[in-house]
Amino acid sequence: MAENVAGSKLSLFGRRNINIAFVLFVLIYFVPFLFAKIPPLGDLPGHMGRYAVQVNIDSSPLLRENWAFHWGLIANLGFDI
Repeated sequence: MAENVAGSKLSLFGRRNINIAFVLFVLIYFVPFLFAKIPPLGDLPGHMGRYAVQVNIDSSPLLRENWAFHWGLIANLGFDI
């Protein structure tokens, strides 16, 4: 029973239920970080190195000599943009 009048119910799921679901999803997302001896961050050094090169490439001749960025659409690149 959804109505478009301000102050009425948004949908079958109320705002409170959506907020509770969001908090639960966030908590579930962090479970591996809480119980793993080694956090599942195996690709983190590669991302950090790529960011360091990207940020400092204009000020370092050594970086410019060895790396270049060629922007384009590549699958699974959302985190790096």
